[in-house]
Amino acid sequence: MLTKKLLIAGVALGTGTVAVAQDYFDFGQIPGVPDQASVQVDLTPMLLGIATEIMRAEDPAAAELLSTIEGVRVRVYQTLEDVDDVVEFIGDASERLERADWQQVVSVQEGEHIRIFIRGDAEFVTGVTAMIVSDAEAIFVNVVGSISAAQLAQAINSVDAGEVLASLGQLGQLGQLGQLAPPTQ
Repeated sequence: MLTKKLLIAGVALGTGTVAVAQDYFDFGQIPGVPDQASVQVDLTPMLLGIATEIMRAEDPAAAELLSTIEGVRVRVYQTLEDVDDVVEFIGDASERLERADWQQVVSVQEGEHIRIFIRGDAEFVTGVTAMIVSDAEAIFVNVVGSISAAQLAQAINSVDAGEVLASLGQLGQLGQLGQLAPPTQ
């Protein structure tokens, strides 16, 4: 379930792991994970360009936002060889990101270890990095681009939470515990 949540969040953000400046991190250097990811997503500029054009007619604001993203990488490891090694890696990677002027926006240490970082300034987000590990799996997401803060805000405001939750099926039903339940017809 954690995998599905993060993949959806990554796509929703228009969004792995540690990026330095605007380079991608070498996923082959994460200790404690298998050699091959269970899920691997690499959205290149070509694929993002195709997706942008497909979206342009239906949601021009989202298409414009997507056009500013240069790449998205996601790695999911559903079987971990050594959870402690992965947790230690996330701690070390977090320190490197902070030294490289990334801002930590989420940190969770209870049950799961979650770190989400952004890089940019008041006008542009140039990178998003998420690292999540639980006892069962590890997820790494990296987004590279030059995303306008205004475009990002506009895209977020255009999201219909009810539609998103309805599209998530059972996962969306969790939203019914809070205020995000999809409207009933």
